[in-house]
Amino acid sequence: MPARHWRRCAGIRLARSTMGNIRQNVSIAVGLKGVFLVTTIIGMTGLWLAIMADTGATVLVTLVMTFNRMI
Repeated sequence: MPARHWRRCAGIRLARSTMGNIRQNVSIAVGLKGVFLVTTIIGMTGLWLAIMADTGATVLVTLVMTFNRMI
């Protein structure tokens, strides 16, 4: 019986950690998109720079996920 409780607790911890990573990744991605959307609309940056920032955000989110799994 205690082994099942331990697995259940470990699963809950993993789920909470995963949700934290998801929130962090969504915040990074949406924040960068918002910044470049505003700067593109007001003419400070071009559309290509916004596209590159979007690609960079994808890479950044992937790296954050990878390094968080290593820890």
